[in-house]
Amino acid sequence: MNTNELTYEEGMKLLQELLDDLEKDDLKLDETIKKFKEAMKVYDHCNEILTKAEGDVKMILDKGIDVEEVDFPGMLAEEPDDEF
Repeated sequence: MNTNELTYEEGMKLLQELLDDLEKDDLKLDETIKKFKEAMKVYDHCNEILTKAEGDVKMILDKGIDVEEVDFPGMLAEEPDDEF
């Protein structure tokens, strides 16, 4: 699978699997290095996705775009509880 085609969620799942494999004691050195390199590629890809998302959020905030908060359908707006 091409790392650049992974969604953030897929990348994080794969990264966790690779880290789990690296924590095992039964890997040979060459297998460990291969998995480490793959993990770094996946990490870099996920980091790029987060950086882009951060930029998108900053752009929205900089433009002053109003974001309207909406209740989920079927949920009633509750009164604040003054007891706490």
